[in-house]
Amino acid sequence: MTLSTLRYGPGEWHFGQLGLPDSGGPHPVVIVIHGGFWREKFDLARTEPIAARLCAAGLATWNIEYRRIGQPGGGYPGTLDDVAAASHHLATLPALDLDCVVPPREVALKYKQLWMVEDVFRSMKSLLDTRPIFHKCDQTIRGHVFCSFLALLLRKELEDRLARKEWKLE
Repeated sequence: MTLSTLRYGPGEWHFGQLGLPDSGGPHPVVIVIHGGFWREKFDLARTEPIAARLCAAGLATWNIEYRRIGQPGGGYPGTLDDVAAASHHLATLPALDLDCVVPPREVALKYKQLWMVEDVFRSMKSLLDTRPIFHKCDQTIRGHVFCSFLALLLRKELEDRLARKEWKLE
């Protein structure tokens, strides 16, 4: 695997790690976007092992960094703008099969949807006074996804019931 750190914009956090498999290209590419509720302390180091596994499986990876909350311009819409810019930058990179890439607008939309689910889950963890969750195996990842989805369903049901009574969730 060949790993290169490349810039996709002028800002301090506008860079990504392009991983290319050892076999000849062009390679299908996976855009890897780290999570962490957009908080400053989480960065692309969290997703380096995932990107390495994908690369070992024959996929190119574009593990991107972006501005987060606590950094100038981080949060909405700056974070989503950065994700879109990093996605657009793929067109300038060699040895990639761009027919397999999800369009940048869709990447940003999916990331926003993920942020909404994580926001609901974070709110539920605060309400239930639970400690932070760190994933170390597939079971905890599945559990986190299930709880996040369940929290989203509960919030949606609450909003619908309040709307029927013409009340507003604040």
